[in-house]
Amino acid sequence: MHSLNDMNDLAQVEAGALKTLYKLRDQKVARFISVTSHTDPLTLKTALERHDFDCTQMSLNAALVGMKSGPGGMIINKQLKDSFETIALPVALTKKMGVTAMKIFGQDGLVGAAPIGKLIHYSMSLPVASVVLGMPKLEFMDETIRAARAFKPLGKPEMKDLSNRLSREYKAQLDRFFAGHIDA
Repeated sequence: MHSLNDMNDLAQVEAGALKTLYKLRDQKVARFISVTSHTDPLTLKTALERHDFDCTQMSLNAALVGMKSGPGGMIINKQLKDSFETIALPVALTKKMGVTAMKIFGQDGLVGAAPIGKLIHYSMSLPVASVVLGMPKLEFMDETIRAARAFKPLGKPEMKDLSNRLSREYKAQLDRFFAGHIDA
């Protein structure tokens, strides 16, 4: 457990690091400053609102996978409407930030729940600059390339139907997985 002093010290270090990044961007050493989140759309929303980032990367998939802040830390998000798509993405778009969608396969948890191409097209149909396809399995490479090349945006009703179905079936399980997930 951190003391209040420890938390204040950490906040000061983070503020100093961000100031350094702004300075590097101003000096053209870095072109863009970005922030990412895998688990908490509310935390990402707050960061996007408070700071001057150029771009962001967030979990944007058809199952609306994500966690939320709760007493004592992260808790499973039982309300399907709370997701990066509904909470953090609108802030990024309002600020005209570049947005990258990640975790579109729910770290393999959605593979088999819908066709690979449909999962790819869902995330690509969102107002994003890019989508990290990932590679759940090497044998999916040809299929992901075909899906990306054949991309046509999904209509809003089709996106909503897919999202509602996958959220009901997979969201809680994937939220539990991502609560302790660390990318290697």
